Amino acid sequence: MPLKQPMQIIFVSDHGTQPEALEHLIQNQGQVSWSVVTTLEASIQELQQREVDAVVCARPGVALAILKESGRKLPVMVLHGDTEVDAILLDNFLANLPPRWDPDFPHAAVLAAFEENTSDGLFLVNREGSITYANRSAERLSGIRKAELEHSPIKSLWAPSVAEALSQTLAKVFEKGHSIHNVEGFIRHHKGRNIPVLLSASAVQDDERISGVVVTLKNNSELRRASADITLLHKQMDVERSHFETIMQQFPAGIVIAEAPSGRIVFFNDQAQALLGSDAVAASCIEDYGQIQAFTPDGKVVQADDWPLSHALKSGVSVPGGVIRMFQSETNSDRFLSLNAAPILNSDGEVTSAVMAIFDITAEREAQQSIVQAKEEAERANQAKTAFLANISHEIRTPLGAVIGFTSLMRSGDIPPEERDETLAIIERNGQDLLRLIDEILDLSKVEAQRIDVKKVECSISAIIRDVMNLLGYRAREKGLNIEVTTDRESPDIITTDPARLKQILVNIVGNAVKFTEKGRIQIEIVAAGPITPSSAPLLFRVKDSGIGIDSDHIGQLFQPFSQIDCTNTRRFGGTGLGLLLSRKLARLLGGDVILEQSAPGVGSTFVVTIDGAPARKRIQAQDREVTAAYPAAGKAIFARTQLESISILAADDSMDNQLLLKSFLTRYGAKVDFASNGFEAVEKAAANPYDIVLMDLQMPVCDGYSATRRLRSMGFDKPILALSAHARNEEQEKSFLAGCNDHITKPINIKSLLASIVRHTGLETESQSGSDGGSGAWEK
Repeated sequence: MPLKQPMQIIFVSDHGTQPEALEHLIQNQGQVSWSVVTTLEASIQELQQREVDAVVCARPGVALAILKESGRKLPVMVLHGDTEVDAILLDNFLANLPPRWDPDFPHAAVLAAFEENTSDGLFLVNREGSITYANRSAERLSGIRKAELEHSPIKSLWAPSVAEALSQTLAKVFEKGHSIHNVEGFIRHHKGRNIPVLLSASAVQDDERISGVVVTLKNNSELRRASADITLLHKQMDVERSHFETIMQQFPAGIVIAEAPSGRIVFFNDQAQALLGSDAVAASCIEDYGQIQAFTPDGKVVQADDWPLSHALKSGVSVPGGVIRMFQSETNSDRFLSLNAAPILNSDGEVTSAVMAIFDITAEREAQQSIVQAKEEAERANQAKTAFLANISHEIRTPLGAVIGFTSLMRSGDIPPEERDETLAIIERNGQDLLRLIDEILDLSKVEAQRIDVKKVECSISAIIRDVMNLLGYRAREKGLNIEVTTDRESPDIITTDPARLKQILVNIVGNAVKFTEKGRIQIEIVAAGPITPSSAPLLFRVKDSGIGIDSDHIGQLFQPFSQIDCTNTRRFGGTGLGLLLSRKLARLLGGDVILEQSAPGVGSTFVVTIDGAPARKRIQAQDREVTAAYPAAGKAIFARTQLESISILAADDSMDNQLLLKSFLTRYGAKVDFASNGFEAVEKAAANPYDIVLMDLQMPVCDGYSATRRLRSMGFDKPILALSAHARNEEQEKSFLAGCNDHITKPINIKSLLASIVRHTGLETESQSGSDGGSGAWEK
């Protein structure tokens, strides 16, 4: 509002500074001349020397003292302390001032109205400390009537706890003329309670002499209560913040909170630091998150605006389920994090901040991948087992069909006498193939169940190789293949291992070489794979063929259960696909392995078998390298037709077919054979008759072979007892020995092995020659 005329204003300031409201007014109107004074004396001197239009004071007590001491009647305004309000009031106050001094202006009435309507208690105190003037607010504040206050000492108002301090404070004002502002204290109300006040005081000077003090008392009760409430609120907020931070630190997820709209990070728990790393900790706002090395699962770099926290701050909506990938140097692997962000809104629906939760889902993703992988492997295994069942059915039915078919031909009498021996050989060979197939399946199941039996004893490599050659030499000769065996000078001949398992491995590997080779030769090389010491004897058997070879795409299928390179219905070669896997597992039990060294289609394959044969007792004393083109067959025990004429045998077996077969073979060699159908009957007959030897089936009704043997031994029966059983496990053999048996013969029984055991335990002699007389038989219960 423009002024009617230029104005001369005195502003009485305790600090010598210009209030913002007055500065605002002067800058906007430009018609005010003003001066700032800091003491009552200076303000009176200014009034005496200059034509002044109005006085502006910061406190009502100062305005009252100026008017009384100067004797001037001037318009006075007291500032409230609120810049905006004071600017408006000043504008109106100055705009409505009369031109210069108007004697008719009711200054006294205005001052009286101000004194009575202010909420502060006003007191004029003389040098003796007595109150000479008090307004109505002073009466309300103290509860003492105005007339009583105006002749009472000011110190009578002070509460006892602060009386000394407040009296000394006012004494300094009288002494030095300094003003004091908002000194906290208490006055004693007429009813006995203490009232908190803010004390301000200014000296009143008369001819350079302080004649009194204007005292202002502001009721501080509401302010103290508000201050106490604020303090309590701050404490509660501190407690709440402490609780919040404790909860957030214990939260299993990383937590990051940013304020809006700046994006400044205001909270970051330890878990977030562990998950996001030092770059995230160093970031002061969400914009810095662009420096974090984070990627989407498909490899895209995560920019600052891509973080869900940034989206939530800007959009005001929740952002669930974002996934990022970060490299973890501690484990040298990727870590996958799930990010969920949500905005925090005030009562007006405005975004004040946003919170982001970070979850480590690496283990979950790995578990999901493992489940998928396991499912795929299970499907592959199921397919392999399906193929295996189809193959195993074929492999079982093929020899079984030959046995049944040629047996039918024998019974029909349609086979000429000159073909009889060949037919019997075919039946026997297919029976042996069927037995080998069953043994492979059983052995693999035992290996998988970790129940395979390994018995390491001293044995001869030469003898094992000779047995392998005897088993496979016939097949090789049928195909016109040459098998060469070379042994280096450094390899030991007597080693400690399980000869049966080593033989089984070599039969599988060399047998495959014979099976898959149509022409050419097969080489078996035996070398020491390292220094031979008392505790270590690494041996290597290298089997090289010139067969069909294996394509590189199919090498991964080797050594897998139920797996074959060719699983089609038109495959050229039979087999269950168990041989390589079983051989590897057995070789590892013997301290070595089976590997494919090299292979090429149309060229052939080279497999390497390694074992640890320690301790090794002696070495081959021969030339540096021994090459055998055709291994000679080992000598075989030959039994004369009358070998068992003096022997009386009791055979206990509940199978009539087995009894008939035993009788046919044993009586063929002159033995006298009696039979028992169960263990109980065997005990009775053995106790009543002088048999030379007992053949005891272990699984029979009424009384089994174990119990019958123990019973006989307890009765003093000291003749040999040979156990007959379809169970070939070492545990079964040990069990039969513990029961009192002298030997354990497994079914289906090789008749030569049975005859050799009978001769050995009865003390009879055998002949040995290179030929063979007599057949071999096999049957199973």
